[in-house]
Amino acid sequence: ASYNGGFGSVTKRIRKCQLDKECDKTLWFDNVEKKQAQSTKKVEGYGESFDSINSKYPRRVEERMIKYKGKL
Repeated sequence: ASYNGGFGSVTKRIRKCQLDKECDKTLWFDNVEKKQAQSTKKVEGYGESFDSINSKYPRRVEERMIKYKGKL
């Protein structure tokens, strides 16, 4: 997420997570990923907001890793 959306974006998410007693700042999935740090307005040509793209990026990468597993 930091690679895709910038370190500042991840830092903002972690700070927001710290303010929520239900959120574990050490876990991305279902925790930090749900904290908004960027615009939620859909961007023309992308079909979703930059916040949504950055939130989903780590899961998308992880899901695609299976495709390449064992090919190194």
